[in-house]
This record gives sequence, C-alpha cells and structure tokens, in this order.
Amino acid sequence: MAVLDEPPHEFRPDQPGTADYHDLHREPLPRCPAGCVRHPVASSDRTTRRAVTATAGFLVPVTHRDAALSQLTRPTEERRRAGDEHRLLTMVQMAGVLVLAAGVPAAADGDYLAVTAGYLVMRLGLVSQWLRAGVEDRARRRTAVRYATGIGVMQVGWVARLVLAEAGALSAIGQPLSFVGLAVAELAVPRWAERPGPTNWHPHHIAERYGLFTIILLGESVLAAITGVRGALESAAIGGSFVTIAVCGLVLLFALWWLYFLEPAGEGLADRRRRSYLWGYGHYGIFAALAVLGAGLEVALPTGVFLVLLWLVTVPLVPRPVVRVVLSCATVVLLLPLAAPFTGVAPVVAGIAASCALLVAYTIASARNRFA
Repeated sequence: MAVLDEPPHEFRPDQPGTADYHDLHREPLPRCPAGCVRHPVASSDRTTRRAVTATAGFLVPVTHRDAALSQLTRPTEERRRAGDEHRLLTMVQMAGVLVLAAGVPAAADGDYLAVTAGYLVMRLGLVSQWLRAGVEDRARRRTAVRYATGIGVMQVGWVARLVLAEAGALSAIGQPLSFVGLAVAELAVPRWAERPGPTNWHPHHIAERYGLFTIILLGESVLAAITGVRGALESAAIGGSFVTIAVCGLVLLFALWWLYFLEPAGEGLADRRRRSYLWGYGHYGIFAALAVLGAGLEVALPTGVFLVLLWLVTVPLVPRPVVRVVLSCATVVLLLPLAAPFTGVAPVVAGIAASCALLVAYTIASARNRFA
C-alpha cells in the first residue's frame, strides 16, 4: 500500500498530486500482475480458478504497494540526475512482478517457488528505494531504515517458509497458517516503521495512484468481456440471455467506476491522515473484489464486497458521505442470487446491475441537493 510504505517526498498543500514523467514509467508495474493473473484464471477449471483468484486477491494489492513510490525530498535538478538509478530499480521490481504473476497458477497447486522468488526480487528493489530515501532525507532517515529493515526481515521469513515447505517440515495446517502469519506481519511493518515519525506522503498523489489501479482492474474486466463476446461470436452462441448478461455487465462496471470516484479521497486523506491505514488496507479487499469480478468467477459476492468496503473506507474520510444507502444496495445484491434457481442467471445479473445503477442515480440526486 503506497500510503503505508512510500518513501518520503515533499508535501506542499498548494501542489496537486498529479504524476510527472518520473512516476509514469512506473505505471506498467501494477498492470503486469493484473493482466498476467487474469489469463490463467479464465482458462482453467472452476476449482483452480477460485484458488488462483484467492491467491491473486492478496498478491495484486501487495504488488501495487510498490507502484506509487513518489519522488524523494530533493530539488528538481537533483531528482533528474537520480532518475536513472530510480528507473533501474523500478525495472528490477517489474521483473519481480512478472515472475510473481507467472507463478500464481503454480501457487494454486501448492508450488510457491516462483511466487516467492518474484516477490523477493520485487521487495529487494523496494528495500533499495527505502535505503536511498534514508540517505537523502536525514529528517526521516530512521523511519526509512526501519522500513528497509522490516521489509528485508519479512523476505527472510518468506524464503524460510518456502525452504521448510519444500523440505516437508511444514504440515498441511502449518503451511496456510505460516502464510497468514507472514502476511499479517507484512501488513504490520508500516505501523512499526513509522513509530519514530511518519513519512510525508502526498494525499492527492496517493489517491490518484489507488484510483489508477482501480481503473486498471476495471479495464481488465472490460477486456475479459470483449474476449467473451468474441468467443461467443465465433461459436455462434449469441442469444437473448447472453446479450442481457453482456449489457448488464457493462452497466455494472460503469456503476462501480462511478461510485468509486464519487467521493474524492485526496481531501479526506489530507485532513485525516491518521485514518489512511484503514483507507489503504481497505483497498486490499476492493482490489481483490474487482479482480474476482473481472475473472468472471462471481458477480454478486464481489460486487457486494466492493460496495461494503467502499463505504467503510469512505465514511472515515468524508463528514457527510454521499454513499449512504450503499449497505442496503449491497444487501439486495447479495440476496439476488437466491432467485437464480427460479429466474435463471440473466435476470439476476440484470437485477444486480439495476441496483447499482439506481444507487448511482440516488447519489447524484443527493449530491445535487447537498450543494443546491
């Protein structure tokens, strides 16, 4: 999560958080796992697809934590001179991401070698970035070193888990427990690292990074829909139910996109910086839900999870959130599949899309009344 482990940079309230060309060359970083994970999910059987998506639900957000590394505190000219080093380290991270994403299908069968190796390469690049931050930002050097130390120790833990699993020293219960334990410890690193002092991250920049990754995941859903339509056209399997599901799926994606960007998070993060942990960690579930939705495994459950988590991360940042009836909408979405045995799949998907579209209409009307 970029909110939690981003090397410090200068934050000026009068300066928007938009990216410059030093940021833009990092954009392929979150795109790599999102695309690589989707293809094996779409082509494997249902059981394997669920396992792959469950793994990707954790790995993709973790990968995105490295996608929003901002400029370090330094003048513009000095930052340009350091650009080559920054690019090289980013390329190292991208190489690790590719190895990690390619290893997700094998991880579904219990083989974590490629995933662990890719994650190690990726995180070593991040450790180097934090050490650079510690050298160049004396005021936050201790925080940067603690970040580098914590991330490095966690990599030792992941490698040790792999070695023990390969040697048969971990039982069938010990393997998932060790995975969960290391994941929780990994999430705790930012809180421990920032005890000496917080990093000076830019709230608008962070909100933009998370928004861009959300768009990437929604775009993967659109690409999956295009692939499905193309396959149906080639097999002449176009029918009324197919058209209904395709159209309603597109409406659903548009509605989720609209709802996510309805409340700008930058201002809320600037005013309530201490609540950034809840906002950032909540996006793990949001990203995982969008990944499952894009893979076409489920519709109701990921949509409901997305709506609930969006509400949870928005309420602490916005005094009077527009998305106030989202929980009622999420309840309807989660209950609609119960009608599938009687109505079929197409009406259920249409009902889910209609519920989210009505929620969008309600939020638009509420916003207009609020600012009238």
